[in-house]
Amino acid sequence: MPSLVSRVKEKLEELGECVVLANLETGWFAINPNTWKKRVERCKGLGRTGPNLIVYRTRSGEERDHHVVPYGVIAPLLLTDSLKQQKNGTYRWNLTLANDRLHVSHRQGYEPVEKYLASRLATEADDHGGASDIASELVNLRTRSFEGIVEGIAREAIVLSRTRSAALRREVLNLSGGICEGCGVNFSLLLHGRALRALQVHHKKQLALRETPEVTELADLAVVCANCHAIIHTDPKAAIPVEELRKEWKQARSSTVRSFDSDTQA
Repeated sequence: MPSLVSRVKEKLEELGECVVLANLETGWFAINPNTWKKRVERCKGLGRTGPNLIVYRTRSGEERDHHVVPYGVIAPLLLTDSLKQQKNGTYRWNLTLANDRLHVSHRQGYEPVEKYLASRLATEADDHGGASDIASELVNLRTRSFEGIVEGIAREAIVLSRTRSAALRREVLNLSGGICEGCGVNFSLLLHGRALRALQVHHKKQLALRETPEVTELADLAVVCANCHAIIHTDPKAAIPVEELRKEWKQARSSTVRSFDSDTQA
């Protein structure tokens, strides 16, 4: 089912709304500061408070798979210190909207936006379908049964991949001793060594972002478990440094210990 937002995108932008398409799998999207400024000026010219941020996805099978985040919620998050400079010298905000939580890269925390799911669009009349219908659709997006959906259909795909050295991979895995550089778990001690299959080799400088082939040394690689690797690449355009993730794990464990001590003393 085509996305409702994709059908009325031009009309929404004429009203000053900031409409962005998020990655279907990761929820990643970007906002250009110049575009945002134009949307703000457009809203002022129309006497509207805005723009609202409309994040939608295509190919999800849901017509109303979109969030309408009010201007008052998104505007305080788009600050200069969270802008990311690109290779061409321009700047943008990198954001992720996943599991109904909005996150701006280089800023701490998440903004819960579940209540803005499937919200009414500015192009919809106040009496269009009724508020109860939209509320019902919101519930359907979260509770609809997915039993009986056919999966496993074979399809041909063309994938561009970058070469990786098997020799480098084997060497860095051997040097790791089976320990994940992110969470610090020694996987060689789990399941009689079978858990070593969970370890993966991470390129500290993302191969996908390299403009030309470059020499890779052992120091450019890190061994991390599959969980840590997924966390590192939460933002596909800006990997979290392994050292930073290691600190996050240390702080999380410290907080857990303090919480446990408080509970036992109580």
